[in-house]
Amino acid sequence: MSHPFHYFIPNANSTGWCLGGLLPADRLKEHHLGHLVHLAGPGKAAICDAQIDGVTGLLFTPNVDGRFAREIGYKAGSQTWMKASGKVWIGWEKDDPPGPKELEKPEIVRGYIVTDEAGGQWCVPIARSPRGMATLPSDLVWDVETGEPQSQRKPAYDWLWELSGEIFDYLNNPNRPADLPWLRKSALKIMQVNYRISPLELNAFQAMGRCVIDEMRANLIALALIDNEIVEAVAGNDEAKKNETPPG
Repeated sequence: MSHPFHYFIPNANSTGWCLGGLLPADRLKEHHLGHLVHLAGPGKAAICDAQIDGVTGLLFTPNVDGRFAREIGYKAGSQTWMKASGKVWIGWEKDDPPGPKELEKPEIVRGYIVTDEAGGQWCVPIARSPRGMATLPSDLVWDVETGEPQSQRKPAYDWLWELSGEIFDYLNNPNRPADLPWLRKSALKIMQVNYRISPLELNAFQAMGRCVIDEMRANLIALALIDNEIVEAVAGNDEAKKNETPPG
């Protein structure tokens, strides 16, 4: 497993910013890090005060799969840093940059594999499928009178089902006006089902030379969500790859 990203909050410190030594969820959200609120708990991240390019602040590194990061703190010679905004910077180890596995959620929804520019494999869920291959989690609801079970999509994924309908209508309407910004944002939302990723990490991956979402991949991610057969041809997916999780 590669090393996770580092995050730096300029002009902050562990005493004033943290609560009882823990990262506060509300402040993470205020600093474009709402996708990392899972770190607001004991043992979730390594936290320290640091100075980067003459700026003092709070530096933290997520622990992945319950394991502490190998590199903690600022090390100028071995790390690359991006000043993403006035509120947060992002960094990574030059010789061991993160990939999909470091951003993967504990439980992912199976689906198609989409590959980034560096060969990293990202799993895209299938929300609706003309071939009956949808992978959204479901529950069994039992008919009390007949005893018959019926599969029912978990409510937490209703938004993704609705988005897949919008994408289906968009991609199957030859007279549609192009709305590339909407499609790209939708691709990110789809990726966030399985990964703790935001524009912050996307820009960092871009700086590494491993684009994760560009125009081609945004279309591919959208097509994967609705199980369009084009995905198998373009992405090189086959029946053996579909519905599998990426290799560890």
